[in-house]
Amino acid sequence: MRISSDHLRCLFLEETRDGGHPTFRFGVVVGRTVARAVDRNRIKRLVRESYRRNKFTHWQNKFSPGSIQEKMITIVFMYKAGNTEKLRIPTYREIEAEVIDLLHKAASMIRMEPQ
Repeated sequence: MRISSDHLRCLFLEETRDGGHPTFRFGVVVGRTVARAVDRNRIKRLVRESYRRNKFTHWQNKFSPGSIQEKMITIVFMYKAGNTEKLRIPTYREIEAEVIDLLHKAASMIRMEPQ
């Protein structure tokens, strides 16, 4: 599934696994539309930190024991820079607001299946 916001696009994939606890995989992609490597790395750090600080607020209720089958969740955030934004890096607050919004939308899309 694909969800978008102003600066980020979230690719979200859920797969059912045999046994074990839910597994989360996470990635950040910033293309070369952001010319300088320093800027690409800063954007990646901002997105990773935003995800780290906000992941449990959206996932803890979805993955309580016995609520769903065991799943493997893959989330990839892709930074999309417009032509006017090649020189401007979004602030942490802007990135965090978008990450929270995308996580909320992704969490609401998870299919609940009884065991």
